[in-house]
Amino acid sequence: MRLFRTVGATVVVFSSSALLFAQTPANRPQTRARPEFEVASIKAAAPLPTLIAQIKSRQVRAGMSVSGNRFDCLMSLHSLIAAAYRIKPSQIVGPDWLSSQRFEIHATISEGTPKDPVPEMVQTLLGERFKLKAHLENKEQAVYALVVSKEGPKLMNADDAISDAGARPIGPITLDGQMSMKREGDSTVFFNPGTGTVSRSKYSDGAMRIEYLKISLPAFAESLTELVDRPVVDATNLKGYYKMTMELPMEVYRNAVMNRPAPSDLASWAGTPFGGPATSVPGTDGPVSTASDPSGKAIFSAVEKLGLKLERRKAPIETLIIEHVEKNPTEN
Repeated sequence: MRLFRTVGATVVVFSSSALLFAQTPANRPQTRARPEFEVASIKAAAPLPTLIAQIKSRQVRAGMSVSGNRFDCLMSLHSLIAAAYRIKPSQIVGPDWLSSQRFEIHATISEGTPKDPVPEMVQTLLGERFKLKAHLENKEQAVYALVVSKEGPKLMNADDAISDAGARPIGPITLDGQMSMKREGDSTVFFNPGTGTVSRSKYSDGAMRIEYLKISLPAFAESLTELVDRPVVDATNLKGYYKMTMELPMEVYRNAVMNRPAPSDLASWAGTPFGGPATSVPGTDGPVSTASDPSGKAIFSAVEKLGLKLERRKAPIETLIIEHVEKNPTEN
């Protein structure tokens, strides 16, 4: 899942997709040179109220982007670690203050360097400047299992002819280069070649309508993780791709984004994962309550309309354990 924000003709991309875990300093072969930026500048972000005002006035841009040989980001340390290691924020175990320490980073990528190792460059930066030490292990966590309801799935098979025709990147590329998008009237179409997902989103009358033209159930479970208080794992055993539509009150969706440390924890007023318009409402870092809305029912109800269900379970989840990290980086 990515978050997009449009500034004039520029689209800023916020990455939050769960990809294969990148090699950590602990398991990376020592004979291989660690990718690194040519030069990098790090400074603490402004206090939250000031930062919100700066984002709303477009003085600064939240999230991260890679454009040419430039890497720029503005996010919490928690979010930066998640993006660097290609994992979800919920897969990180570390000090509580990770979500409240925000930084602005501007770095240069050496000419001719491919963009694929950018996350590993960020890992190197975290290790050198924040003295980050971490390791990966499986930990049993509370999850939601996406299962088929007793009534059976209410899904349509996707047309295999659906493609990414016309859905080409505009603006800075994503951190891993996997998402493209295009505008169609008042809707935004997304194509993710990594999962084969094609989706269209539209914000109207206080609601966010997400039409998945083509999506697998594992990818759908991943998208739900962005909206609830624990990871969602696919347990439907349904194969292939499907068409489905979800509609959620914008307030429910906005609360879900603001109440969890997503990789762009300031993006609730900069854009949405589904490409909806900006919502200029301040948010805060902090623990998640239930499933985004006070009653905890809206997202579950939307899933149940698809003939699916979210069940509370325990499951081993690949987790990054933070052994040590400094609150402030070494000087530039």
